[in-house]
Amino acid sequence: MVNGVPGAKFRSSRGLRQGDPLSPFLFTMVMEGFCRMIAKAEENGRIAGFKVSMDGPVVSHLLFADDTLLFSADEAQSIHTMRAILTCFEFVSGLSINLTKSTAISIGDTTQDERQ
Repeated sequence: MVNGVPGAKFRSSRGLRQGDPLSPFLFTMVMEGFCRMIAKAEENGRIAGFKVSMDGPVVSHLLFADDTLLFSADEAQSIHTMRAILTCFEFVSGLSINLTKSTAISIGDTTQDERQ
């Protein structure tokens, strides 16, 4: 967008060097779009994060350096929604997510909580 009007598309031909001071700013700009995608899915009830405390905020994702943590309920719909968001993010940003470096971890046993 240039002054609120869609401009011509362009391809970048060079990247940034390791440790370039511009890197954190670019990361923040790109991940802002990702965060909005997550927020929209939360608004629509497709995913839900976890509550930090009774009066605390709900956390669905955390970003640090070039790492992203996603929190979701252990439900098929939530997992499919997260995967769809990641796929869409790859498409619109041109970035790729390395699934071999990604891990899904289940924390807690919901069946045990239901029995008590």
